[in-house]
Amino acid sequence: MYVIRIGIIANEDNKEAIEEIKVDAFRNYGVAMIEENNSFVIAIQKLLPRRVKKAEEEMVGLIQQITTQLVKENILAGDFLRGQMDDSIHLYQVKDSYFYLSKDSYQQLLSDFSSTTEQGQTKTIKAGIVQATLGALIGAIIWALMFYLGFNVWFFSILSAVMALHFYVKKGGLLNTLGIISVSLVVISALVISLGSVYSIIVIQQDALSSFTQSEIFTSMMWYLLLGVLSVLIYIVYYSLQASENQKKLNRIRKL
Repeated sequence: MYVIRIGIIANEDNKEAIEEIKVDAFRNYGVAMIEENNSFVIAIQKLLPRRVKKAEEEMVGLIQQITTQLVKENILAGDFLRGQMDDSIHLYQVKDSYFYLSKDSYQQLLSDFSSTTEQGQTKTIKAGIVQATLGALIGAIIWALMFYLGFNVWFFSILSAVMALHFYVKKGGLLNTLGIISVSLVVISALVISLGSVYSIIVIQQDALSSFTQSEIFTSMMWYLLLGVLSVLIYIVYYSLQASENQKKLNRIRKL
């Protein structure tokens, strides 16, 4: 959910104008304005487009409308952090929120954000790799069982990557280059181990070899594995590129 924080002092003089802004914001963008500590927090109450660019376009449109109305009604929107008015106040995007800030408050937030980002890097890959291994194994076992049952669904290997990345991120794993490589190796290892185990079972069951030779089964298994690994790598590359792009666009502080 996107949030816009605007330091509007709620008093009798601007009460009617603020009510009008509320109505227009809801009618045009489906949002609600919530009073908080004598100021207003404008919170999105609807689903935004999944594409970051489209979501940003909607937010910028909403901000422009509210800002125009504030200027028109001569309502001062002060520094959200300090509650002061001066000529340096501008609108800033801070991650997925929007603030009216003075230059000093902006520098304070920038410093805090940099400090938080540096601390976040200490989470280490170990934080999520165990859960990623569990997710990868679950997906890989299902994929390998499909081969055992005679289904040529090699692309099901993506399930292993999806579950591994889901658990990895949920547990707080770091999505940097080393983290992505680590998850990839975990998934590929899970695929090899699971399919190798299934192959051993097939070899032991002599009746399963009545229609095919061991060489034919091994060749089929290797193609199944190769295509499965290729599917996983394509998905992980796509996932990492999308995650990187979204993080660059949303996890930032910028002046609008």
